[in-house]
Amino acid sequence: MILYSIIIPHYNSPTLLARCIESIPHRNDIQIIVVDDCSSQEHQKRLKDFSNSYNNVQFIFSSKNGGAGAARNIGLTYAKGEWVLFADADDYFLEDAFSIFDNHVNDKEDAILFGNKSVSSKSIINTRGNFINDNIKFFIENHLSAQLTFLCTWVPWAKMIKRNYIEKYQFKFEEVKYGNDVFWNTQIAANTERIAIYQQPVYAITQEKNSLTTNRNSVAFFTRYNVTKRANQYLDKINKTFLKQPVTLEFASWARELGFHFYISFLYKSIRQNCIFEGKNIWVTFAKINNNVLCKSPILFLIILLLIPSFFLKMRKIQ
Repeated sequence: MILYSIIIPHYNSPTLLARCIESIPHRNDIQIIVVDDCSSQEHQKRLKDFSNSYNNVQFIFSSKNGGAGAARNIGLTYAKGEWVLFADADDYFLEDAFSIFDNHVNDKEDAILFGNKSVSSKSIINTRGNFINDNIKFFIENHLSAQLTFLCTWVPWAKMIKRNYIEKYQFKFEEVKYGNDVFWNTQIAANTERIAIYQQPVYAITQEKNSLTTNRNSVAFFTRYNVTKRANQYLDKINKTFLKQPVTLEFASWARELGFHFYISFLYKSIRQNCIFEGKNIWVTFAKINNNVLCKSPILFLIILLLIPSFFLKMRKIQ
């Protein structure tokens, strides 16, 4: 009987992938599925050589580059385990991870969320894991919804999800370049209350200089923004509005990074679409986590966002 199916998308990083694979115990009840997202011929050859060293790994080679979301969806079609887990090729599982998983293998929950550990590289100080752990700690200490906690960690890893739950609702990742896991987490969190949260770290998050998570360009912005909007529309449809994400409030600071006119256009577009205060309850919750007094009042925050840029726009015209 296979207990765990671990799905790992891969693209042109065989050395880091080897580290990830080696962090997983060699056991008959663990299925490892590596989906290569159309790497270069050189890297594909290395993966094929891996099959001699890692006979416990199933390598799937995609004929086109569809991104991590597409690779994860392919992996799901091969999954046979009772629980499904995801890992990124450049990350790895911590030493005690599978002992912790084994303690929960018979749990009745549909999904389980664990803590993680940030690992910095020579070029980047990585704090992503700290942010996620702080969220988990806050939600637990304040007895907030497990559904909300699961959703607000956003990422697919450090989570165990029952395969029969995935198959029952036919959950899929969106096949977009950025934010492919937003809608996935929304579906998982919204359709069950059987979610458990544990702070024990099981997964090491790394971050490289050119990773997709570091991209802050306009393409990444609009892709993630539209994904989040679609997730909120889905929550409206199934009447789970308490899980809706604060689209405008969440993306406003990023819009400012992309330039003054981009920022103004984004804010007024949000007003026209009547989504300016969408998801404000979650925004206030995160403000409490970060002890940000200003952001605890979305109305005050947005007044400042709107009036200060307008003031500067007038000043530019005067000059």
